[in-house]
Amino acid sequence: MNLILIYAFIRFLTFDLVLWLWYYLNMEKQKNWPVIGHKNIIKFLQDSITLNKIGNAYIFFGQKHLGKSLVAKYFIKSLLCEKKNGFFCDNCISCKEFAHGIYADFYEVGLEEGKKNISIEQIRKVSSKIKNSSFSGNYKIVLIKNAHNLSLPAANSLLKVLEEPKGKMVFILISDNLQKIPLTVRSRSQIINFKPVDPSEILTFLPDKEARKEIAYSVNSRPGLAISYMRDISLFNDYKISVDDFLDIFDLTINQKLDYIENKINKQKIFIEKVKIADDILNIWLSIFRDLLLSMNFSLNQIENIFAIDKIKSLSNKYSIKKIIYCIDKINQAKKYLHNNANPQLILENLILSF
Repeated sequence: MNLILIYAFIRFLTFDLVLWLWYYLNMEKQKNWPVIGHKNIIKFLQDSITLNKIGNAYIFFGQKHLGKSLVAKYFIKSLLCEKKNGFFCDNCISCKEFAHGIYADFYEVGLEEGKKNISIEQIRKVSSKIKNSSFSGNYKIVLIKNAHNLSLPAANSLLKVLEEPKGKMVFILISDNLQKIPLTVRSRSQIINFKPVDPSEILTFLPDKEARKEIAYSVNSRPGLAISYMRDISLFNDYKISVDDFLDIFDLTINQKLDYIENKINKQKIFIEKVKIADDILNIWLSIFRDLLLSMNFSLNQIENIFAIDKIKSLSNKYSIKKIIYCIDKINQAKKYLHNNANPQLILENLILSF
């Protein structure tokens, strides 16, 4: 009889344990934002919500296409949600208002078309709005994209707001160039450093299509770019063409190389568009030279542009390791010049003639 009772008690405990584990795992699954990678960052932000330890300002920093804006979106949704459990229910009034773009206390600031900087007028405008009481008693949130483009007067105006926060107010700054954000603003913000995501992790999230492995490894650990390529495969095909074109350029004459750059940098485009085009080109060149270095070290399984592996192996035979490292340094130097508003076409022309 005693054995039966003991057995029943153990069964009860086991069932209770299994039930608790099931509940815990499902709750954890529910709280996972649909984001590739950045688990530690997501956990930190979710814990901040559940523990009610929200800062007045955050800087989401990291290279482009890592998912900073996506994480910011889910952080804002979870912050506004009435559940306050680190997730968003999509059913409460705040969730629905934010989803439909009508949440009255959310403001987005970004670089206006044709402008080089975010102006002081833009910051003053949003600052005057958040001084008023919240319509819902919830958080007032300001999202500043490309925060490294804040003009100095705009940054100083923002600093005044951060120094004297009023009520439930949160600023989220998104940037891929932390050093261009003034130290005074950085010191009053929690800096969230987004790091590259392992290609194998990106691969598991992509639909089971033929191009997914090529995409996962060619995006340089940037899940946002991988998703863009999967949504529009023509973008990825354009990228592949750009890689192939550059791999063929080493046998061209000087004039042909200069014509190549002139065709890439459309003279009709405004300066900021030329900067973006040049930056994309430099990133492609940098990935190719890194692949050349990996090929010479027999690390073929780490090559990004695996669709061009035969051309990369062939070209690596024509270069020394010293020359490849020199080219990588020159490209990184060119990126710095580009971010300091140097002429994009001249940067690319001088660079391509040094290869």
